[in-house]
Amino acid sequence: MKDNLKAMVLAAGVGSRLDPLTKRLPKPLIPVANRPVMEHILMWLNEHGIKDVASNLHYLPEKIRNYFTFECSLPGTVQFVNERVLTGDCGGLRACKSFFEPSTNGKKTTFVVAMGDIVTDVDLSLLVEEHRRSGALASIGLKRVEDVSQFGVVCLNDKGYVEHFQEKPMPHEARSDLANIGIYVFDSDIFKYMPDEGVYMFGKQLFPLLLGKQLPVRGVELEGYWSDIGTLESYKQTCSDVLSGATGLMPRGAVLRTGVLLSKTVCSGQTQLSVLGLSSKIVLLQMVAVSSNRHIMSVKLWWMVWAATRLVS
Repeated sequence: MKDNLKAMVLAAGVGSRLDPLTKRLPKPLIPVANRPVMEHILMWLNEHGIKDVASNLHYLPEKIRNYFTFECSLPGTVQFVNERVLTGDCGGLRACKSFFEPSTNGKKTTFVVAMGDIVTDVDLSLLVEEHRRSGALASIGLKRVEDVSQFGVVCLNDKGYVEHFQEKPMPHEARSDLANIGIYVFDSDIFKYMPDEGVYMFGKQLFPLLLGKQLPVRGVELEGYWSDIGTLESYKQTCSDVLSGATGLMPRGAVLRTGVLLSKTVCSGQTQLSVLGLSSKIVLLQMVAVSSNRHIMSVKLWWMVWAATRLVS
């Protein structure tokens, strides 16, 4: 993408379904292969030419600000907006309205919105191109899924425009297997369809309103990897996917071999890690001590958290 496209990362959620991991760390800083999930998102945006980003904050906001101000060296800027009271995902976008207002010549702008708990390498440029080509007011990134009961499902007409939404339907009731993956492209006119205050949601309110007014909403099926870390189970699976090389994402640290990632400050006592029984899908992060009499298999060690599926003395 050649123009100066802007984006928003929605990062205000508390992440209660990731408890206890989010007791002291906000969800955008939860590490996936030793890199915060929001950093993965910003790197993905950078790859598609987007370096000017806004983000709404609510839970432990200073930790997020400090990380992206002092510890992250990605190109571009991130402008943060604090939300004292949560107002829903669309309400979070509304809080950053001034960041996306039309240019001084009055020409409307196009921008991207991404949920702050996704891990993906899908072709964002394709979504933007399809949005502009179609003349839609809003476009939604979609992927086919096996279990529709876990997602908002989108039904398209034969021209690729959205006709209907189903929120987490039972499999026998689903009219589509295309899931909303929380990646959107909007034109700045979208703010005309939001109330000035109160809780407002994309799926429950904004998109149904647009369809009711017969305004064009585009759905675009995207190829590539996509996951979210909204639950402990999906977080575990996402980490395994990244470590196994199933994605185009870049871990941080030394990759000892496929699926084994070593951070910079791991202590292994008197034993070299190369002689330990380290198998696949292991992340050894900061402040972790590994004793010499342990054989570790399929383990993720994250700061002071020891989550083992098998540990043999």
